[in-house]
Amino acid sequence: MRGNITTPIATVSPAEMAALFVRAKFRDLTLGTATCFTIQSEEQVYVVTNRHVVTGRDNVTNEVLNEHGAVPEALEVLFHVDVEPNSPWIFKRIELYYDNEPTWFEHPALRRRADLVAIPIEHDPIIRLVPLSLDQPELYGSLHPTDIVSVIGYPFGKAIENTWPIFSTGFVASNPALDFEGLPVFLIDCRARKGQSGSPVMPNTLSVAEDGTSPPALRGNRWIRVRKESTQLLGIYSGRISAESDLGMVWRTDALRALVDHAAAGGARARHPDYP
Repeated sequence: MRGNITTPIATVSPAEMAALFVRAKFRDLTLGTATCFTIQSEEQVYVVTNRHVVTGRDNVTNEVLNEHGAVPEALEVLFHVDVEPNSPWIFKRIELYYDNEPTWFEHPALRRRADLVAIPIEHDPIIRLVPLSLDQPELYGSLHPTDIVSVIGYPFGKAIENTWPIFSTGFVASNPALDFEGLPVFLIDCRARKGQSGSPVMPNTLSVAEDGTSPPALRGNRWIRVRKESTQLLGIYSGRISAESDLGMVWRTDALRALVDHAAAGGARARHPDYP
């Protein structure tokens, strides 16, 4: 029976609500899967993920990743629904081009070198958003090499009960306050895999607990309640430094802040990946 009282109540964290499943689409073809999350600046909400997810190209070499040469024209993001129509989740299509020009923003200084983008989305009253905060710079002072972190996403496109993300645990591998190869990046040692590009990265403590949980709500066939706590975002995961290594790159929140501030200030959108 749907929502049977004997079904266990699952208590989830806001981090589990924040990490969202992504399909990169060319027409009706799914080119690959990834992860994203949202950030809010004043009234505008942005979907944040990796640049290589939206371009379908290696972010260093610019080579097309799909073996048939196809690149994404849209993303389909699986959002939580606040007012349940037929399902507690819904895929929303986000177009990546308008009049053949990208709809996303890139880092204002690093541009294409930064493997992160922000895509503004329109408000939809049925969607439940859990934007992550960028206002936690003091976290880097208390985070050190060998500290435990979590990459929260969808490895190989897999999810728990078709929608909830998976936690991959690893260790900080470089001083988070120091740049890697001149970029606002720190390294982690973690067995993250395809599908986790664009995942939020959080410390092992994950969040600062507050008092209580939300009342249980029926989502699909599962009773869900959400812990009342504030999340602690360290950055966005963009993949391993090589196929032979488990060392992965995390773009810090100061890079994300520069990106979102640029978008919110009405800065120029990205140039088409085909253009130099």
